[in-house]
Amino acid sequence: MNTITSAILAVGIAIGGFFIGNGIITFKKLDRVVEVKGLSERVVDANEAIWYLTFNSASDNMSDLNKKISDIQKSTLQFLEEEGFSKEEIQKDAGNITDKEAQEYGERKGARYVARGGFVITSKKIDKLVSASQKTDMLLSRGVALSGSRISYFFTDLNAIKPQMLEEATKNARAAAQSFAANAGAKVGDIKNASQGQFSIGSPISDYESESSLKKKIRVVSQVIFYLE
Repeated sequence: MNTITSAILAVGIAIGGFFIGNGIITFKKLDRVVEVKGLSERVVDANEAIWYLTFNSASDNMSDLNKKISDIQKSTLQFLEEEGFSKEEIQKDAGNITDKEAQEYGERKGARYVARGGFVITSKKIDKLVSASQKTDMLLSRGVALSGSRISYFFTDLNAIKPQMLEEATKNARAAAQSFAANAGAKVGDIKNASQGQFSIGSPISDYESESSLKKKIRVVSQVIFYLE
């Protein structure tokens, strides 16, 4: 009986080993995949801009200072409207007034009151905005001395190019997978899994010039897993 039992057990182990072994091979074949990344980049023109105009004014008399601020705002607003910007595009920036005598430190120099203010112009009229920003010297003749003039450019129509860029990223990922598969003696099959990377918008030249650049570089990297046949 012991001999028969041992023989049956041995046969059972052998059969079990056969199925387990074949199961592992089948699993590996089904799980033959390659994971690659696909890149898509394109350069586009900015379609919206924000122009920041700032000014300072000073006086020893608060009433006189308020009049100066009012005159600066009226002259600047008139200039902007003459340049073709609507009231909806122009926003008065929240200003502030500093009383130097109210400060508890330092020795007061110059006028007692100093006011800071400005305007923020948000527009899709890029050419018009750039042109106007080059004419700010005209404000000097109207008694307005700007302390700052800066433009930030943006691209806000990302949804319009997302589908094409994702398609391109996937195609590039497949090309990379096919290059790998050729070296491995395999063929690229269907997509097992794919994850969309995050879209980034920057300058074509340097990330430090992202907002100041009229041109924008859109970039996305997709991670794709392909079956290998």
